Amino acid sequence: MAELNEVRLIGNLTKDPEEIKTNSGGTVANLRLAVNRSYMDRNNNKQEEAVFVDLKAWGKTAENLVKYCKKGRSLLIKGRLSMDEWDAKDGSGKRTKVYITIEGFQFMPSASPNGATITGAKAPSVASNAPKSVPAVTAAPAAPAAPAAPAAPAAPAVEPNPEETLAEMDGLPF
Repeated sequence: MAELNEVRLIGNLTKDPEEIKTNSGGTVANLRLAVNRSYMDRNNNKQEEAVFVDLKAWGKTAENLVKYCKKGRSLLIKGRLSMDEWDAKDGSGKRTKVYITIEGFQFMPSASPNGATITGAKAPSVASNAPKSVPAVTAAPAAPAAPAAPAAPAAPAVEPNPEETLAEMDGLPF
């Protein structure tokens, strides 16, 4: 029987990551992601809903999320479903919680209050509470045609395409 346990989501953090240090000195980060969905209902009215998903990251991934992410930050998450199980404090039986263990993530562009997309460095913190220095995704400047010719100007910032980003994460062509 084939097995597959892989989750990919794009959403916004609902709170700052919570950092926890393990007894052995490792780092764990707990996060919550709001994943939005838009659809048309039977009356052809646009409807929107959000699902809130609990996430957990370990090690260097956890450290980076705590260091660079704040509430409102847009992320693409790649991970797997995991489950914790424990006995209820009142003795009424076992409890379980399903969450996503983050195996990788990528920063996504965040929208500013005026609707512009922020992809470069020094994004204003009021827009997304993002870190003040997020690298931009830009094309390299073109090389000069001849030694005497001036260099071409740098290309404008390029928005990441979520479909291409997902394909790059696993190497699949679709």
